[in-house]
Amino acid sequence: MTDIKAHTVYKIVMFLPNLILLALAIFAYPFVSYMVGFSFADSLVMQIVLSIVAYFIIGIVWFFIVQAIEFVLKEIFYLLIDVSPSKGLNAEESKAVLFAGQAILDYLEFERNVRNVSYEVVDRISRQGLFGFIFKDAVSKRLWAIVDYYQKNPNDAVNQYQVKKILKNNGIAQPWYEMILNNAYVRYMVLPPMFFIYLLIEQPSI
Repeated sequence: MTDIKAHTVYKIVMFLPNLILLALAIFAYPFVSYMVGFSFADSLVMQIVLSIVAYFIIGIVWFFIVQAIEFVLKEIFYLLIDVSPSKGLNAEESKAVLFAGQAILDYLEFERNVRNVSYEVVDRISRQGLFGFIFKDAVSKRLWAIVDYYQKNPNDAVNQYQVKKILKNNGIAQPWYEMILNNAYVRYMVLPPMFFIYLLIEQPSI
C-alpha cells in the first residue's frame, strides 16, 4: 500500500490513541502539576513555585513517555501495514506522507517545483490548517511572493533562510497569532501552559 493510501488507514487506527494522548497532554499533565504544588505546600507562594517545578519535571517525563508510546504504536502499524513510498519519495519523505498525508505531498511539490508550481497546489496549501479558511488569502499571498522571487532569480537555491528573507522584505511574514491558531504543532504546545496558568489563577479546590 502506498504511503498516501496508508495515511487514511493510519488516521482511522490512530485517531483514538492520539485523542487520548492529546487530552492527557492538555488537561491531565497540567492538572497533576497543579495538584502536586497545592497538595504538598502550605503557603500560596510555595504552592505556586512547587507547581511550576512539578510542571517542568513532569513535562520532561511526559515527553519521553509520549515518544515511547508513539514509537510502539507506529512500529505496530508498520508491522500490520506494508507501506511503500510514492513515486519519487525517499524513506523519510514517505514517512512524513504517511503521518500527514496530502499536505506533505503538496509542500514537497511546491519546494521542488517552486518556479513552475500549479495554482491547484498553492490553493490546497493555502487552505491547510484548522483555521485555513480564515488565513487562506494571506497564505496564498506569501506563496505567490515566493514563487515570484524564484522565477525572477532562477539561480537562487530554495531554502528556509531565503524564504524567510523574501517574506520579511515583502512585509508578509507569518504573524504569531496565525502560527498559533493554524499550526497544529504550535497550537498543542501552547494549550497545556495556558491551561496550567488558568489553574494557577483560578485555584480550583482539589
